[in-house]
Amino acid sequence: MSKENAKTLDYDYFEISEFSVTGRKQVLKPRLEEEIPVKTAESSVLLYDLMSELGIDTPRKYISDDVSSWYIKVDFPGKYCVDKVLSLQGTVNTHKWECAEDGCGKTPCTGSKCGDVIVSVLNEDLQDEDLPANCGNAVKISVSETDGKFLLFDYLGISEIAVTGHLYVVPTPASIIESDLDDLNIDLVLRPVLGSVSLISAESSVILRYNDPELGIDGKMNTSAKFVSDEDSFWYEVHFDGLYCIDQVMSLDSDIYTHTWKCSESGCGVPCEGRMCRYVSVSVFNEETVDENQNSVEADGETKRNNCGDGVLISISKENAAFLGYDFFEISELAVFGHQLVQRQKIDEEIIIKSASQTITLEDLGPLLGINAKRRFISDEITSWRVKVEFQSIHCVDEVLSYDGTARTHSWRCFEDGCVTPCEGSMCGNFTVSVVAPGGQDTLLGTNCGHAVHITLSVTDHKALGFEFFGVSEIVVIGRQPGNEQLE
Repeated sequence: MSKENAKTLDYDYFEISEFSVTGRKQVLKPRLEEEIPVKTAESSVLLYDLMSELGIDTPRKYISDDVSSWYIKVDFPGKYCVDKVLSLQGTVNTHKWECAEDGCGKTPCTGSKCGDVIVSVLNEDLQDEDLPANCGNAVKISVSETDGKFLLFDYLGISEIAVTGHLYVVPTPASIIESDLDDLNIDLVLRPVLGSVSLISAESSVILRYNDPELGIDGKMNTSAKFVSDEDSFWYEVHFDGLYCIDQVMSLDSDIYTHTWKCSESGCGVPCEGRMCRYVSVSVFNEETVDENQNSVEADGETKRNNCGDGVLISISKENAAFLGYDFFEISELAVFGHQLVQRQKIDEEIIIKSASQTITLEDLGPLLGINAKRRFISDEITSWRVKVEFQSIHCVDEVLSYDGTARTHSWRCFEDGCVTPCEGSMCGNFTVSVVAPGGQDTLLGTNCGHAVHITLSVTDHKALGFEFFGVSEIVVIGRQPGNEQLE
């Protein structure tokens, strides 16, 4: 408190009877089966207001450390349906609450304080969505009344929280039994949704001092995860918020050694740009069991490809590190780009997509600093973003649509001379849309006929971190096979 404020209050000294701080810390533990990743956590204690008992009407002026209530809130990185909420104290499981579509009731519950503790799943910022009572983006554990004292308050043995469950899948016509689906005459299609992959947690080999692995995915280029080797290697891994097929992995460096690895069905690593490409191994792993009915993942076996999974691992052997003269490694920021296929109701004449991929090109700032070596980045500046959507066979394209969720953001019309104008959307002038033909295509077909569509965006003053793709993520292509034109 400033001297001026103290003078205003007419205080010449201050006293603190007792000082107490509540908070949290992260601990590294083996992951439980189907454990939901935690985005953030917080706790709060409310003190009992004794003023009313003394005839003083001013609220919230405490003269005691009596606790009247407390709660713990755990936020998820997305929408999940909760099956169990576990309270751990060290290695001891103190409570277990079972959850179902009608919520997380007091029964069945295992633990000494089941009757005092209320567990609920919250739908914060999701009020417009009709979710089951056990589905949402947070869990809250609360006690409404307690006779405990704030000093030495132990939260009734509830401190470390683990939540198990699964990603919430929006009900679609795919969930209707086949006979009903035939009666409704609903035709479904898998569409690609491309963009940056949400990274929800990070781990590494032995942490160097206090440089936590999470500092490599915090969105800040001035912090970094630093780690040394364990018994086998130096490694760093990140976990996604779901299952993705990965197109590109970037280790963005605040110094001059940014790396970018391309990924395909055969895996990640070739091509690679960066100083240590030949020494570093990049792989996509899958810790979760693939549910072939899950709406947000390819159900045609694509998730079995070497670039599909729920996490990425970057590693370097101790021998390679010794050869390079490094005794530790750091990652300022990791960025991952990939795609999912989502099940949608098919639009008339929508072309079936065989595959989709994207490429981010970073701006090489080396020449600006007098560095002549190619592809030695010191920034996450993007110069271009390219999307390729491949068909199962040759088609003539009439229209290319982009969606952001349920909102149509752009529409490009295509004719025999190409896909140029007209275009509807806020970023039409920044995108180039073209149909690509394989070698040897019939020259009698127009330039709007081919086996793939390319959408290219030249961008300036945009960063790879937090890149929003200007509302272009879900791609729909409308067209027909050559020779199927309707006679007028």
